[in-house]
Amino acid sequence: MIEYLGNTDLLQRELTAFLAPSRIVPESVLPTLDWASQMARGGAVVVSGFTSRLEQDVWDVWQRAAAPMVMVNARHSYRRVPQHLLALLGQGQLLIISLGLGTRLNRKNAIQRNAYVASLASLVVFPSIDSTSSLFQLYRELTDNHKNVKLLISQIKQQSF
Repeated sequence: MIEYLGNTDLLQRELTAFLAPSRIVPESVLPTLDWASQMARGGAVVVSGFTSRLEQDVWDVWQRAAAPMVMVNARHSYRRVPQHLLALLGQGQLLIISLGLGTRLNRKNAIQRNAYVASLASLVVFPSIDSTSSLFQLYRELTDNHKNVKLLISQIKQQSF
């Protein structure tokens, strides 16, 4: 069962998904932070799981800019909301969506969460993509279905055998 906590009005706005693999191309870090800063200043609403290191860096940029965010958790809703989220919720800057897929994040739940994140957005942004990443299949599905997808580093790294 999906649960919502925070500003559900954010779902009525145009959302931009940000999905970053756990292993990133180092060249994608600065372009990603530049992109995040520009988008946050423009008042865009970002939706993400905010679990990978680069997603957390984007979270920090958005938070400093007081820009609106939608966090999608694969797990059940918080029993007690973490302190650092309370102010964002109180200011109407945050919506937390809990998908209720379990108590711990695992690969299967992360894949489902990422697909859900992408389904909410009109644009899905990846810093870069690698054919070995669990995000690669989602990237291919999105591009095959003509979803608006943007690579910040416009290259796809292929695994060499």
